[in-house]
Amino acid sequence: MAEDYTAHEKEIAESDRIDHPYADENGVVWTVEAWERVKHAPEFVRPGIRKLMVQRAVKRGYKYITSDFLTEIRNESMM
Repeated sequence: MAEDYTAHEKEIAESDRIDHPYADENGVVWTVEAWERVKHAPEFVRPGIRKLMVQRAVKRGYKYITSDFLTEIRNESMM
């Protein structure tokens, strides 16, 4: 599901880029849509979301974190 990243999607502006060493080390990239969703979360929650999403993406072998992937992980956490 998270690999449905489309080439025409805009890149995240360098100033808005997610700075997470684990994402960089593992070649995980956030889509603009997913990052915009995270920006709506409270400031104190964002670091935990970023870390968890990158960990789950690496574990599943995904290279992109999309809005659909955020929904997938959220739904799994609700079960």
